[in-house]
Amino acid sequence: IPLPAAKAVQAISTALASGSAASGGGAALTHWRGGTWLVREPGRSLPKSVTLQAGADVTWDGRWQCEASGTGLEIAPLGRDYRGYAHSDRLGDVPGMARSTLVALRNGGTVLAVAGLNAVPGVTMTPLHERLAERTLFAGIAPAWFDRI
Repeated sequence: IPLPAAKAVQAISTALASGSAASGGGAALTHWRGGTWLVREPGRSLPKSVTLQAGADVTWDGRWQCEASGTGLEIAPLGRDYRGYAHSDRLGDVPGMARSTLVALRNGGTVLAVAGLNAVPGVTMTPLHERLAERTLFAGIAPAWFDRI
């Protein structure tokens, strides 16, 4: 995944400092229920579904690392079809603008899990947001974990 343009990072940084909303670089900063959320920008093209193979690591949308012990499960954007999702009440914990961009785990079209909201045995969905933020915010800056004399 390429780094976002400096202009996009600046727009998000400025909005964060001023308490306003903004979008840029595929991300959207929004305020909801007293908190500040940095989410995937709605309306941006999202990856197609990917069928998980047993034991294979898949990075989805640069935001999630997924691995399954079984086969046949698909990861894809949640979209607006929550058919069969037993935990659909949990979607109320996420700003409306972000829901369709969440990563969902499906079996035969039925939503089994939404990353960050619930889990399915045998499937690991690890968020990569810390790595993405670090890479974006510190791009081009030399590491300085030692003292310079």
